[in-house]
Amino acid sequence: MEACFEGMNDAFINGVFSADNVDYELDKKMNIFSNLSILLARIFEHKGENNEAVRVCDTLLQKALP
Repeated sequence: MEACFEGMNDAFINGVFSADNVDYELDKKMNIFSNLSILLARIFEHKGENNEAVRVCDTLLQKALP
């Protein structure tokens, strides 16, 4: 789950979005990313790994969600 989170985060950071390169599934991808991030943060919180939970939440808050 953590590898999926990191992979999706890297894809959003390195993705090139422009008028010529439109991703029509971006809303779905961002919705999945936000749900995954919330679940991962809650798992880290349950395990007592608060620094990791804060990192995941901070990463999610820095994204421009639809």
